[in-house]
Amino acid sequence: MKKLIILFCFWLIYAPVPGQKISLVEYFFNEDPGFGEGISVPVTLGTHQELAVNIPLHDLDLGLNSLYIRAKSENGNWGPTFHQSFLVTRLPDSIYPKITAIEYFFNDDPGFGKGISIPVNAGKHQQLAVNLPLDKLELGFNTLYVRAKSETGTWGHTYQSSFLVTRLPDAIRSKITALEYFIDTDPGVGKAMPIGLQPDYHIVADVTLSLDALSDGQHILYVRAKDDRGVWSAVFQQQFLVLPGQNEMPVITKAEYFVNTDPGFGKGIPVQINTPRKTVTKIFDVAPEHLAPGNDTVYIRVQDDRGKWSPTYSTIIQTMETASGNPPENPAVSGITENSVNLGWGAGSGTGWDIVWGLSGFDYTEDGMLVLNSGNNSHQLDELSGGTAYEFYIRSWYSTGLVSNWGGPYPFTTSGATGIDEINSGEITIFPNPASNRIFIRLPYQNEQKTQVRLCNIQGRLVRERIYNSYENGLLQMDLNGLAPGIYFLNLGNRQLNLTRKVIIQY
Repeated sequence: MKKLIILFCFWLIYAPVPGQKISLVEYFFNEDPGFGEGISVPVTLGTHQELAVNIPLHDLDLGLNSLYIRAKSENGNWGPTFHQSFLVTRLPDSIYPKITAIEYFFNDDPGFGKGISIPVNAGKHQQLAVNLPLDKLELGFNTLYVRAKSETGTWGHTYQSSFLVTRLPDAIRSKITALEYFIDTDPGVGKAMPIGLQPDYHIVADVTLSLDALSDGQHILYVRAKDDRGVWSAVFQQQFLVLPGQNEMPVITKAEYFVNTDPGFGKGIPVQINTPRKTVTKIFDVAPEHLAPGNDTVYIRVQDDRGKWSPTYSTIIQTMETASGNPPENPAVSGITENSVNLGWGAGSGTGWDIVWGLSGFDYTEDGMLVLNSGNNSHQLDELSGGTAYEFYIRSWYSTGLVSNWGGPYPFTTSGATGIDEINSGEITIFPNPASNRIFIRLPYQNEQKTQVRLCNIQGRLVRERIYNSYENGLLQMDLNGLAPGIYFLNLGNRQLNLTRKVIIQY
């Protein structure tokens, strides 16, 4: 059933012309039928009207709709038309039909069933990641439309999103060197929350944003990028809705997957979660006995500490086998500086390589930074922390589509400070830990010298930095707002101290 069946509205409406009395009020949805052709609301003749009306929504399509209302005076004059947008959606229940087909088209509707089909496996919920070719679209604004058909043969609502197609000459392409975001209010260019990245021409950023400071209701997320010339892009935006209780993120404790056919919740093939947390990135192997030659669809879902299962996510894969032989030979690290290194290895007969790297001792199946199918047998890592121990794992891809086992860990340490305490670390207090919005560091002395506080994520990337020229009572603090929950490493450095400690951010 629709989540909203009755819309309860309260209006305070004044006559179109001061002094005249309102004789008629009417409303309509989405499309104007013409003055006097809307749905009439009974009123008593007067110069203003206070109306409380229950409006049925059962004839409206799911999605965004708009309600319009206007009044007419006793002299026959119509006033301005007021409007309000609202969302009609459905409550989850067990009687939904399965989705059997999904199609999309650009700009012009070819008719139901005549769009470009997206392969799906029948199910009540579908979450798809699809690469759509844009080479046949004209430059400028275009509109993408998507809709789904149920097992009953009924097509659902057609959803749309507009976007801009443009082309730049290769000679003027610039690398993206910085990303930042803000919510609702722009703090100024370069002053928003930074998003860690490796400079490149194309960036895909997977970021978990804290909603703790946001009120329930509608908000707008803004994102912009800076290139290697120092030029900032236009600001891209996306509306989203914060629901009551949404900020209370549960902890993921279990995961399972299955291939092609759903055996039921809790009956899939388990994936070991070594460290329960609110967000999990997991590398795991799909058992070959569950795969058949050709394409298979792998589904995965997780369960939280309340026993609730997530939606089921899927991806279509081509069956691969583990290649005979060992991982890449002769792994080496060169060009070590305080903030960067170059990883290298013997190419052998490999045609591509996967790399996972992170701080020394990290769990490569759940943590670390993943580089997929690199076409070169070397890779440079930037924006590292000085005097810090790291390690990496690597495996090969072959022209036959086979992939080797993982090799590693292969350790390396960046140059710079060694991280050895020069004063008694027991005299330093970091609190609270776990922390949420702010963390404090108490040192055993008052200091007039410059002190640097650096915070790195589990992959070793610098996510927050602050320099104190002086401080009183040995107390420092760092703002954590906007950082994703997880494990971080806090480094303190000055002439008397170089210390790194693990801290946890949770909300």
